[in-house]
Amino acid sequence: MSVEFGKIIQRCREVAGFTQEGLARHIGLSQQSIAKWESGKSVPREAALRALLAALEVPFSELEDIYTALGRTLPKGLEQKFEAYHRQEAKLRRTEHSDHVDQGAPGVEFPMKPPEMPQLEYHRTCNRLIREATGAANIAGKWDSQLKVGPTGLTLDFVTNDVVVEFLHCSDNKTLTADLKGHIYKVLWRLVLARSYRSDARHYALIVTIATHTAPDPSARNEVLLRRLSAEASMADVTIFLAQTPQQASSLIASLSISEDAE
Repeated sequence: MSVEFGKIIQRCREVAGFTQEGLARHIGLSQQSIAKWESGKSVPREAALRALLAALEVPFSELEDIYTALGRTLPKGLEQKFEAYHRQEAKLRRTEHSDHVDQGAPGVEFPMKPPEMPQLEYHRTCNRLIREATGAANIAGKWDSQLKVGPTGLTLDFVTNDVVVEFLHCSDNKTLTADLKGHIYKVLWRLVLARSYRSDARHYALIVTIATHTAPDPSARNEVLLRRLSAEASMADVTIFLAQTPQQASSLIASLSISEDAE
């Protein structure tokens, strides 16, 4: 019935690491149902479709294509999220070549990570540099702050009265590409979880950093990944930024605090 829908679902399943049998067990259906959907011989009803999309963690950027392939109209709530997605995409396209963020004073830089240095130690090293920059800028906040989330809690990198920030530190373009395809989702999930439980007016942000002297990525693949992830994160009221110096990261935190005060 819909070969295009089947191709999309097969690709999403493979990206998510499921076999047809594993996906069927996960959502409580038969392997034959998955096989029929992927071959285009049948399509799922709406309830089964929602379970399928949730299991595959299909990004909002893919949902529109899926509903179009099925000849269906997006449910009202999803349609509103897509409108926000397209507005954010347009905004990112307008600003992707602008230099609208203060780079901060020269001097302190994010270092390259030595091969023998554990990632956790590199994370702490970069956080220490940002901590020094925020201290110099008189930005008051708590580092490694514990936020109450449900029955337990989450330890987040930096929390002020206005902003909750997590950092993702990458030392080169290759590491950045890998993290934008994998680890970033775990960090975003922590922010989304904290925001959903706290329901406060603070700005929740993920600041991705890269070593200061990293050469530009000639393929622009990381730029495309960041743009897509930024648009998706905005639907959960989480903002993603890129910084190449500790001062720039500090300036971003300051600007978020100012924007909250202005509201």
